[in-house]
Amino acid sequence: MAGAIYPQLAQLAPTLLYGSTDWRGFYGVLAGITGKQDEIAEQLLAFDARLAGIKARVPVRTVSVLRITSWDFQVYLDAPQSYAPFEIMKQAGVKRSAYEVTDDPSLSMKRPDWRSFPSLTARCCFTSSAARTIPTRTGGTRKCWPTRSGRCCPQ
Repeated sequence: MAGAIYPQLAQLAPTLLYGSTDWRGFYGVLAGITGKQDEIAEQLLAFDARLAGIKARVPVRTVSVLRITSWDFQVYLDAPQSYAPFEIMKQAGVKRSAYEVTDDPSLSMKRPDWRSFPSLTARCCFTSSAARTIPTRTGGTRKCWPTRSGRCCPQ
């Protein structure tokens, strides 16, 4: 999609169309363009150290993550082409429900409906809202949704 407008953008200013989901690679490209390779390398080392500390503290439990927008529900997958925050969750040792994991490189997100929610079988479900309110079946709102086990993550 962005490739279609690249010629127009390139007329306005120097333009880079970067299509990979590899966030580290993206920072490497930016570091090369800006001459900040050493600074980025240091920041990535500090990040890796912090990530190792977090991984050591992550409890052994399965977690589901549901993003709620005003138009639909979204589950970003633990997949070969994961969106960066979910790739970092995987690297931190967070385990996801079977519904949220795939080996298919063409998949990075599912759009579940109410009938799909029982597939989020984790003991804990985090929600992220891109809307001002999170809808419920009964028309109310809530910050945390119970999973199949009926439990809800602490606020």
